[in-house]
Amino acid sequence: MDILERVDGKILEFFTKISHKFQRLTGRTNFFLARLCLSGMAIGLLLSVISYWIPLLHRKTNLFWVFVEIFVVLRLTFDVKELEKAEEQNFFGEVTQKPILRLLPVHNHIFRVFVFAANIFLTGIVLLAVATGIFETATTTFFTIIDHVLTWPAATCFCYFAVVTPMPPGKSKIREWVENFASGFRKPAAVESRN
Repeated sequence: MDILERVDGKILEFFTKISHKFQRLTGRTNFFLARLCLSGMAIGLLLSVISYWIPLLHRKTNLFWVFVEIFVVLRLTFDVKELEKAEEQNFFGEVTQKPILRLLPVHNHIFRVFVFAANIFLTGIVLLAVATGIFETATTTFFTIIDHVLTWPAATCFCYFAVVTPMPPGKSKIREWVENFASGFRKPAAVESRN
């Protein structure tokens, strides 16, 4: 076992714990969390596309990257459908197949570690740029932070949540709380008889 596999195993362990706690609490699987991450990536990419026409970011997006990012967002929709299918399979107690994701090779541990390292590096650069005041306006600073906070961390979380093995379906804590709360209102009151 090489060092990248060990690092990837520790990171995957961390995301598995988060996913299983979330599933126990809400009943939603890691595939739901992966879909949320894909949504964050799509918002970050669309922000970059919008920056071609309206200068929101610190850099102007060129036309080539507009087409690339639109293509990536459209490809993300296929992955969202695969994740929805996998979550439905798990919900109905079927054997959950790992979804076939077309955009990113998330089943490759070297790729996942690379995305994790790139996330740390790029987030550090953006935070350093914000701290030193490189960006011209507050609007540019805000949207650049949103762009980088949504795109790279969401990509990292997606890569790991997509490969976590979900727990078997069960009743979530929230559902149990709601049912217990609702059952308190359903108990019939005792009627006293006057004899």
